Amino acid sequence: MSTATTGDGPAGAAGSGRLWRRIVALFRPYRARVGLIVAVIVVSSGLSVVGALLIKEVFDKALFPPHGGPNLPLLFELVGVLVAIPIITGVLNIVQTYYTNWVGNRVMRDLRDRLFGHLERMSLAFFTGTRTGEVQSRLANDVGGVQTTITETASSVVSNVVVVASAIVAMLVLSPTLTLLSVAIVPVFVLLSADRRKFSLGQAASESSWALSRASHSFILSRVKFHANGSAISL
Repeated sequence: MSTATTGDGPAGAAGSGRLWRRIVALFRPYRARVGLIVAVIVVSSGLSVVGALLIKEVFDKALFPPHGGPNLPLLFELVGVLVAIPIITGVLNIVQTYYTNWVGNRVMRDLRDRLFGHLERMSLAFFTGTRTGEVQSRLANDVGGVQTTITETASSVVSNVVVVASAIVAMLVLSPTLTLLSVAIVPVFVLLSADRRKFSLGQAASESSWALSRASHSFILSRVKFHANGSAISL
């Protein structure tokens, strides 16, 4: 009895490997811009977490330093950086959107060219035995569905993964104990908010990012506590 007949067997694994190689081959002509997109995603996602660390510095070193009164020059510098971060992130998001659509549209062009070329090589018997509407649906709807995955879902998954990793690193820097507690409750949020029958990788990353963002917010607030004299303390 053969074990290569199911999608979970060796044949399924081999087919999946061939599919991934074909996907990588589609993006190979645009690898420089794909690398730029990944770099922009990493930088913009990292900047979204830097704000949490800067807020800690604002309270611990600028407003309520261990010795003396508020350090106004440092406060102005930190506030300036906090104001600049959303501006820089917005510009990076524009660059990311532009190049993501640029690469996605050209990959779709290549796919359509290959599909049309394949159709031109088909025999007359194929066209007489296949309904015209089915061929048109393959050309328009199926390829269009791939475009959404390329231009939106893929970049969203990468962005969410980077945000989660950056948030965990920032939380470890602030407090390893509270980080372990926050990460431990993430699966609870995911299970409560996700529909198991329609759960996908993109949704999993999005739910994890949302849960960690909520946990990070509560985590930072718990760090900002003060003595009666106004000096900062940490957990």
